[in-house]
Amino acid sequence: GDGVKAVFGMPQTREDHAERACAAALAIRAAARGRRVPARVGVHSGNVLVRRLQSNAYDEYDAVGPAVHLAARMEQNAQPGTIYLSAATAGLVAGRFNLRALGSRTAKGIPEEIEVFELLGRTRRSRWSARSRQQLSPFVGRVGEINRLLALTAQPEPVIAVVGEAGSGKSRLLHELARRRDA
Repeated sequence: GDGVKAVFGMPQTREDHAERACAAALAIRAAARGRRVPARVGVHSGNVLVRRLQSNAYDEYDAVGPAVHLAARMEQNAQPGTIYLSAATAGLVAGRFNLRALGSRTAKGIPEEIEVFELLGRTRRSRWSARSRQQLSPFVGRVGEINRLLALTAQPEPVIAVVGEAGSGKSRLLHELARRRDA
């Protein structure tokens, strides 16, 4: 048909896949503004089956499964010029984007009702600021690291560098360090 499917988080997984999808959706809506046929965008986050399609020129991937079907249904239910998110995606981007709850909706081929949110725009909050506004999960399994950092910060003029993979908890570790030092 006349639709476009974009998949985020493959071939390399990224912790901010939902944010990237929402930013792309906003860019699509902005580019389509004022056109004769305004864009409708649907976004859902979930597990998919990914297959790599062989090509001589470049690697191409395709995703299939219920999550892809639900994203397509979100797009079909969206009004022209709007972006609809599933509750799964809304939960991942809450605080970083302005959302409006639209309530439960039915969708063809989906047995249960779906909570739908409209994506209105971006906020100015950092990822950490948005996440820390929500209740944080319990801080467990990092006693050794936090105790070493507490000992280092007790020294005069400490200089500390925290390095790690994306999503390994560096910001949370420093948040807990600051909270414990201030206590």
